[in-house]
Amino acid sequence: MRKSQEVGIGVFLGQITAYCPTLLWNTNYPRGVVSLIVFLCFAVFGTGCGGQRRLVGTASVQQRLFEAADSLLVKPVEGSGGTVGISIRTIGGENLYDYHSRRLMEPSSVQKLAVAADAMLSLPDGFRMETRIWTTGRIDGNGILYGDLVIEGGWDPGISGSRPYSDWPWTNLRTWAAELHNRGLRRIDGDLVAVGDVRLPGGWEVGDLGYRYAPVISQLCWNDGLITEFEGWVGAILWSHRWPDTLYWSTNHTGDRIVAVEPGDPESNIAAGSLTAGADTTSVSTEAEAGEDRWMPVADPRILAADALRQALRSAGIEGGDNTRVAADMGSLQAKAYLILTHRSELIDSLLRPMLVASSNSWAEQISAAVEYYRGSSEGYHPGWLEALNSLGVDTARVRMVDACGMSRKNNMSAGTVVDLLIVAYERWGPRWFALLPRPGERFSTLLDRLDGQEDRVIAKTGGLSRAWSLAGYVHNSGRPLVAFCIMINNCPLGRRETHQAMDRFVAMMADVVEP
Repeated sequence: MRKSQEVGIGVFLGQITAYCPTLLWNTNYPRGVVSLIVFLCFAVFGTGCGGQRRLVGTASVQQRLFEAADSLLVKPVEGSGGTVGISIRTIGGENLYDYHSRRLMEPSSVQKLAVAADAMLSLPDGFRMETRIWTTGRIDGNGILYGDLVIEGGWDPGISGSRPYSDWPWTNLRTWAAELHNRGLRRIDGDLVAVGDVRLPGGWEVGDLGYRYAPVISQLCWNDGLITEFEGWVGAILWSHRWPDTLYWSTNHTGDRIVAVEPGDPESNIAAGSLTAGADTTSVSTEAEAGEDRWMPVADPRILAADALRQALRSAGIEGGDNTRVAADMGSLQAKAYLILTHRSELIDSLLRPMLVASSNSWAEQISAAVEYYRGSSEGYHPGWLEALNSLGVDTARVRMVDACGMSRKNNMSAGTVVDLLIVAYERWGPRWFALLPRPGERFSTLLDRLDGQEDRVIAKTGGLSRAWSLAGYVHNSGRPLVAFCIMINNCPLGRRETHQAMDRFVAMMADVVEP
């Protein structure tokens, strides 16, 4: 029903409710009957009158939102050739402001909200991904494994830490190595075999590859598939580099291969977590920012994971396994393999939140792949979040899905679809869903230096590409969402900082209007 119809009906019902008591009182009906009829009039028609009062208030809110959006976002962007889509609705679904809310646009990383919804909808309670270590022979009495040590990935993005770009990604590997040592292993006579699927998500552009926000995705992925470029000895610069700074790499460690060189002391990273404030890992407009730390993705994350494990084994006193082999799956290895160790991931919510907070493309793609793997898809990997939105009742008739994380410029979604998702997801999962989103000023988040002063009123997911910026989330009161919103800007002529500031000022004003 259109707003004009709602207002008209509200006024009509309000007039009936106002005049009925007078008309009835002038009749000859008994007073008790008249009182009962008056009560029923208010009970039946009162919602119409109340609706009219709410809509009058809403009109005032709409006017203030229109004026702010027009001056802060629409005119500066569209006046310079960009496009804007905005949707703001109450958590009950009442429309407060709409500017081309069904216009298809590049969503960038707000698309990760759909990945989170897909995982929550599709995976059973208690689901955990498993990384397994096998041997293809027995360990003899002298601790020698006459065979290969096999590490099989399970799409767990968290094997190197509880969040993307961990300060100290060796923790689990050292634990595994210590456990293998406790089981008597002292030397590997065969190879290290790294098992897992490897892929590059659809729609990723060549110009992005080589930056830390665009790594190769693998079923076995350690340290987000990233290395730091160093040549030769690195001890002299131990204290000079920034986040995450505990990994050192050398091109001359074993010939021409780039391999992991494990630092001796996890406390050596005095700047742990000092990622450039508020940097969105999907942003392609900040090449200098991505290059400052000289982080780059490796061609095959499985080899990187095997090399890191080898270093952890050395630390535990386990030698051998000097050669690395890779395989897409266990295949022929399965028949002669003995399972020796299983690592289970954190519960899915504990992976979804850091994925959203840091806006990690690698984590989003791995989680999406894990969901498809669990479903047992026979059609090969494709992100399944579109089907998940349909299952939730979100209209996706014109949505285009290419990758999971939102980095492809070929994705198309509208601000209205994102708000549909925000509303239905909170209806379904409540505080569980609400708890996943980043908070302004939160450490390690893309909101670290944004929405200052809104820490207790707003939670939101950011998105950023060189031509697209987005922000979607809730205005809330003590954790109770009042309004769901999404802002999308494409072909933006403004700079990153200026665009963020305009969005943040608009959201702050919106919070003032919704909850003065």
